[in-house]
Amino acid sequence: MPLVTRCIVTVAVLPPIGKPPRVAPTLHSFDVIEALGLARPHLVGHSMGGMIAAEMAAVAPLYRIRARTVIVWGEDDRMIPPVYGEAFRRGVAGTELVMVPAAGHMVIVEKAESVVAALARLD
Repeated sequence: MPLVTRCIVTVAVLPPIGKPPRVAPTLHSFDVIEALGLARPHLVGHSMGGMIAAEMAAVAPLYRIRARTVIVWGEDDRMIPPVYGEAFRRGVAGTELVMVPAAGHMVIVEKAESVVAALARLD
């Protein structure tokens, strides 16, 4: 079942990294959340967006992650090896790591249904 049938999905388009105007993507993302008035958003990101979501969850005002957390990783990801997903899981208490078989770095495209099913665990 698509996410949009169960919740409001807001997609932020980040400015290109390294090109004017230069902004810190994590700080910019906090600004977007504040500007939209989102009180308790679920942060979802892919690749660089995943790094930004993880960084947002790790810095003020969310110094320690207290929300239920699911990390989705392609078992065959050769760009960012699955060992990093395991490291994130160990670093965040109570986190569930979902390894998607037969999926690489583009797991969100390759196995969209598996990603949606994993995110549904947050409901």
